[in-house]
Amino acid sequence: MSAAVPAPAATESSPTPGSITTFYSYKGGTGRTMALANCACVLAERLARNEKILVVDWDLEAPGLHRFFPPRLRGGDLDHNLGLDQGPGLIDLFIELQDRLPSGTPPSEDAADAAIALALAELDWSTYIEPTEHAAIHILRAGRNDDGQYGKRVNTFDWEGLFRRAPTIYRAFAERLARDFRWVLIDSRTGVTDISGICTALLPEKLVVVFTPNRQSLTGVRELVRQAIAYRRGSDDLRPLLVLPLPSRIEASMETLRSHWRYGNPDAGITGYQPLFQSLLAECYGLSECDLGAYFDDVQIQQSPDCAYGEVISVRGKGGDRLSLASSYRVFVDRLCAEQAPWDSARPAPTQAAAPTPSAPVGFAEPTSAQPSTTSAATSAATSAAISAAISATPPSAAAVPSLPAIEPSVVPLADAPGPVGKRVFLSFAASDREPVARVVTALRKLGVEVFWEHNPTPGTNFGALVSQALDAADAVVVFWSRASVNSEWVLSEASEGLRRGLLLPVLLDETRPPLLFRSIQSADLSRDFDRALPGLLADVMRVALGVTGDRTQIVARPPPVPVPVPPPRSSAAHAPVARAESPAGSTAVLASERRALLRGPAGVVTITLALLLLGGWLWLIGTGQKSPVTASTLPQVSLPPDSAPPVAVQPPPRIATVPNFIDRKTDVALEIARSINLKLVGTDENGAPLAQLPDGLVLSQRPAAGTPVREGSDVWLSVATAVRAVPSVAGLSLSDALARLRASELALGPVESVEGSGARVGTVIQQSPSAGKSVPLGTQVKVGVAAATRPAPKSKAK
Repeated sequence: MSAAVPAPAATESSPTPGSITTFYSYKGGTGRTMALANCACVLAERLARNEKILVVDWDLEAPGLHRFFPPRLRGGDLDHNLGLDQGPGLIDLFIELQDRLPSGTPPSEDAADAAIALALAELDWSTYIEPTEHAAIHILRAGRNDDGQYGKRVNTFDWEGLFRRAPTIYRAFAERLARDFRWVLIDSRTGVTDISGICTALLPEKLVVVFTPNRQSLTGVRELVRQAIAYRRGSDDLRPLLVLPLPSRIEASMETLRSHWRYGNPDAGITGYQPLFQSLLAECYGLSECDLGAYFDDVQIQQSPDCAYGEVISVRGKGGDRLSLASSYRVFVDRLCAEQAPWDSARPAPTQAAAPTPSAPVGFAEPTSAQPSTTSAATSAATSAAISAAISATPPSAAAVPSLPAIEPSVVPLADAPGPVGKRVFLSFAASDREPVARVVTALRKLGVEVFWEHNPTPGTNFGALVSQALDAADAVVVFWSRASVNSEWVLSEASEGLRRGLLLPVLLDETRPPLLFRSIQSADLSRDFDRALPGLLADVMRVALGVTGDRTQIVARPPPVPVPVPPPRSSAAHAPVARAESPAGSTAVLASERRALLRGPAGVVTITLALLLLGGWLWLIGTGQKSPVTASTLPQVSLPPDSAPPVAVQPPPRIATVPNFIDRKTDVALEIARSINLKLVGTDENGAPLAQLPDGLVLSQRPAAGTPVREGSDVWLSVATAVRAVPSVAGLSLSDALARLRASELALGPVESVEGSGARVGTVIQQSPSAGKSVPLGTQVKVGVAAATRPAPKSKAK
């Protein structure tokens, strides 16, 4: 028997829910299951650490997915019994799930939803989900097929009746799987049945329709796609449903027929699959134009005689050329991961395996991105060769990359620099992430980019002024998010400045989610496959640095440069102008060499005389008992010769305050705290723009982050939830009553944990988070723990 997989945890195992994708074909013999198995193996190559994939065999009448993914063996006779038909699966799971639901029609929707949540929480998932030979892939088989009763279980189970008793059960089932698996791939039954409707309309976010070029296959697929999208448009399920056609078993040697069945041949009565899907998707998604030419140029699974025998996973072999099956499956997975609609003509980068992001709801979909601008295309063409060269060599170790000296922002006007040469990039990261960042530094420097990423200031150097100077000079600010960097106040402050200037490019080094303020910006992802994702990151950095708009990052207009007063030319070479940099606190940093220069010649005499006069006046005030302080406005004005240096204004040092934590506080409390330390609070809208008045509500995020040193009087920008509720107590209630009470407060029921051994009455709520009385925004999920009976210890499985 296979090794048991741990039961899915009640808490999320990944930062965001996984993606549910169904593979469907109207007819058998299309290679649908083979396509799913190959795509699963390609996706497994791109997983981040601790992520995993689940393949689900919902083709109950003709199960076969387990033949591609046999269970991981722990012993037994390898030549005889692989255990492929042993152990319960999907049909057995739903039979148990049905038995756990109350009999009869539920009294209300709340009661039905509560019963579903409790039944899912009490399932022993490790009984049904098993690991396979592939370490990252788990399988939910069709069901036990070694007791002679499998056919009876499948043919007598009432899927439609279960839906009537518990209308949200299939969606809740899918959401439960998505909490623990990065990708859930469902192998659907063919034809138009209750099971195929569940798999295509109720479960997925992406629907892969696999077809062969013949009338039966194309007509059936067309009708099912219409039904699935029509159902989702009319339901309360607001998740996207993106349809991806996958032509399969394309015979490359039959060139004429291949062209007729793709583009159509009216004389032969053939409607090509490309115009058919162009018309279908334009109709379903409300598009004025839908061109799938570029998509079908890339996406085709060719016929291969090698696949006529056995269960073949082509991508497991050595990499083939662009005409190989392995290459065809990888190209399709690029499309599957790219979050692009098939009518988007931009070819997705084959190096990215981006996390799923929400698409437009069904019925309101538009092409996900416009055609690339000519500027963007020119930039890409101009830099592609340089990017290839920059990453061709093996990056040296972090220790081999020298640190940069401080950047002087006034050395060369950056606008005059041609191409990437002269562009400056600021890298913000945690010290523990230095090694991967060093590889990016090496590649950027090969492109001719100046990189500010680490510094060893000499004793006495103002560290804050040094960083501020580099940020002011940067053409792009690249922030590397990781477990360590999201907790670094320096990184948060630097990222906030990059966001303010519209130059921020976020990069993910692991599965950690960026802080809330930065989640609206699409991040580059180096966590899955660093080497393959690096070229795309370099291209994005170049695009941001050159000011070219695109769809990966949010680029806003840069603020106009603040003119820095430059003293007039001096008569002596010793008095050449020296660049000044603004420190974070706003004071002017005067270099030691400039201070020495000011004390030379006639200007120095005037300055020293002025200082002596000030000292004498101050002593006189003390002697006469004057209590008023001396300020800059009370100083006498001294005229200097035209060829002398202007004096340095005497300014008191700024008063510094540390930004407190305002998150999860009511705004009236936050205002009292801010007034006590002389800070100003500014409310922002959903796009980060300032509001005329700070609204009443609960603070969700802030910038600068808590702990950041700022000048007194500075603004702190807050994102505020204006609709707030106090969490009611649900302890001691049944799950259905708890759900009703939460909904009455416009809150949602979150994950439900089954807690054994509490001694409380089974089925009652004994834990909740957030706790009762805590103020939260409307719609917040409340996680609960429900008392459950103690299960007997499982019997050991025979080896």
